[in-house]
Amino acid sequence: MVRLPAQHHRIPTDTSEFKGNPETIFEHYKDACTRGLETFYKKHWPCEQRSNSGVRCVNLASGHTKGHQNPDGKVFKTTGYVSAFSIDAEEEKKRFLDGVHGNLKRLVDMKNKQSDVYESEEEYVSAVHVEYTLRKYTHIWGSPTSPEPLVSHKTCFCCLNSLPIHTLFCGHIICQMCFLAYSIESESGLRRVMSVCPLCSNVWERWSDPWSIAIKPATAGLRILSLDGYSPSASDVRIES
Repeated sequence: MVRLPAQHHRIPTDTSEFKGNPETIFEHYKDACTRGLETFYKKHWPCEQRSNSGVRCVNLASGHTKGHQNPDGKVFKTTGYVSAFSIDAEEEKKRFLDGVHGNLKRLVDMKNKQSDVYESEEEYVSAVHVEYTLRKYTHIWGSPTSPEPLVSHKTCFCCLNSLPIHTLFCGHIICQMCFLAYSIESESGLRRVMSVCPLCSNVWERWSDPWSIAIKPATAGLRILSLDGYSPSASDVRIES
């Protein structure tokens, strides 16, 4: 089983009530980041206690009533949950927040140095997300040569925020927003095409026949074609754009 805990926070810099650059705004999100860290240790990180033979306890903090158990369920010690966070919570919080702050500052500095490379801030953020986040987990998602890529029909692994709806050639499924972020507009302007999966990161093995999808223009209305002469009313059918 692969453990993939995540905490997703979007920090807007243009419409937020907190004005300033991302480094300044981060001060207002420290509490949210701390809660994410606490949730990670409580619900996702197994106890760090080990038996005399070196076997690690498999219980989480939220289910540690029986003590320390091995993968077979055998109790080898009856003391409480042990982790870096439970030993020194304040030091662990400081280390985590300093790391997030430092990485955020590094990304902002990189953006300022490469402002002329990307046409928009969204394009830069999408590229950085692939390079510094998704590619670190290619061994989990599955690469173009993997027999069975890891997929989900409930969560988009690209953003961990939306429902996946687009199944790509490689088998990965991504949401509408991620498809728009990593695809380009066709010459006709009526379709979006993608030749690289953001999860596989198949930069050097682009699909020879790009994935192409027709996207409904934002200004276009919804229409229903009736083939049997019946004209449905609004109460008969519900459509989500």
